[in-house]
Amino acid sequence: RLNKTYSPGDNILIILDADERRSQPKMSTPTRGPFQITRVHNNGTVDIRRGNVIETINIRRIKPYHN
Repeated sequence: RLNKTYSPGDNILIILDADERRSQPKMSTPTRGPFQITRVHNNGTVDIRRGNVIETINIRRIKPYHN
């Protein structure tokens, strides 16, 4: 696993878990996003803004977004 230090303002993709992927067509993308990080916590979670909601997500469920 590559170490990545996230910071506020970085764009990320959310990796969908198996239950979320089951309801989608086979050839659809396994990620959602990009979303922008608003805050980084010390316990391995980040806050992102999804619409009007700020959501806390573990860093194991995200990957960096490269345009």
